[in-house]
Amino acid sequence: MMRSLRLACAVIVCVAGCDAKRYSPTPLITTATIDVYAVSASPVPGAKKATDPETTTPIFLVTPAIISTADVATVQRTKGSPESLTVNLTPAGASKLTAATSKPAGMQAAFVVNGTVLSAPKVMSPLSSGFRITSNVIANNSEQIFSALTGK
Repeated sequence: MMRSLRLACAVIVCVAGCDAKRYSPTPLITTATIDVYAVSASPVPGAKKATDPETTTPIFLVTPAIISTADVATVQRTKGSPESLTVNLTPAGASKLTAATSKPAGMQAAFVVNGTVLSAPKVMSPLSSGFRITSNVIANNSEQIFSALTGK
């Protein structure tokens, strides 16, 4: 009886500990990239042409990026249905994002990971120290995306 209880406790601790580790903030590996761009519906000088992954319509990423990899402190999986990706910014990145989204009024932003647009939502309220990306691309590929960013 006592042995069964110890084994059950060990399993609970492992599952709880593994779950906490799975969703903890993790720094990016050196080869990973995350960029956030303002989006234009039509071509503008210097913009990069891309595709909105939800609508498959062409979008244009206004350069330079609002924030880039150097502005990212950590990323983490976020529990929920669907699972999403939370990006936590450095103080410098938070300042840039706050300035760019201080009057969002439905501006569209593209979240680009390792060169691929994962989501291009309309920003309805100011963003500051971080953001959560939820899209079909992330929901269907969360393990691969997180691994590509963190090596874990």
